[in-house]
Amino acid sequence: MRRSILLAMTVLLTAGCATYNPPPVQLSGPGVPLASALKGQVRIDRIEVGGTPGIIERFAQSQSDYEPPRYGTEPLWRVDPMDELAFSNAMEAAMEDPLKRCATGGKPLTARVLIDGLEYDDRFSSLWDGKGSDRVGGVVELVDRSVEPEQIVARVRILTSTSSGALLARLLTDRIDAIGEAFGDALCAEVFAAG
Repeated sequence: MRRSILLAMTVLLTAGCATYNPPPVQLSGPGVPLASALKGQVRIDRIEVGGTPGIIERFAQSQSDYEPPRYGTEPLWRVDPMDELAFSNAMEAAMEDPLKRCATGGKPLTARVLIDGLEYDDRFSSLWDGKGSDRVGGVVELVDRSVEPEQIVARVRILTSTSSGALLARLLTDRIDAIGEAFGDALCAEVFAAG
């Protein structure tokens, strides 16, 4: 009986883990602009966001339920998978609307995103004047998965910022939502803007 319970728990945990497939940690290579002919023909049907270990830790620190590692000797790359999942889910959800507005074609592409820069404005003065800005940067690959092997049709580096908000805004909203939306808007401007 005990063995079957353990086996069932293992299957459930494995099944849960199998649904989360973060993008590779290394998205690299030269910039590749999206071909002009494709700009009006594609849509983003899937967004996969990952972050470097330092980014995941910085995101975790910004959350109200953050618990620092119990042991100071744990390496930085050993991030909490739940923090990684929460970061990915929040960024993906925030990027959806901007990408739906700017990529309205019929051909589906996957956006693979690696966030490697995230800076929150934590100055005390910005709580009162609302003049702070949070900054985010990362690499985005647009991938056509309908061909074998899959083809990267665009690769861009995105750097953008958004208002960090005053005290009330920070209490009522999650800053990562604004950061993700700003990143999606910047991606639209960089890749899908005419010209």
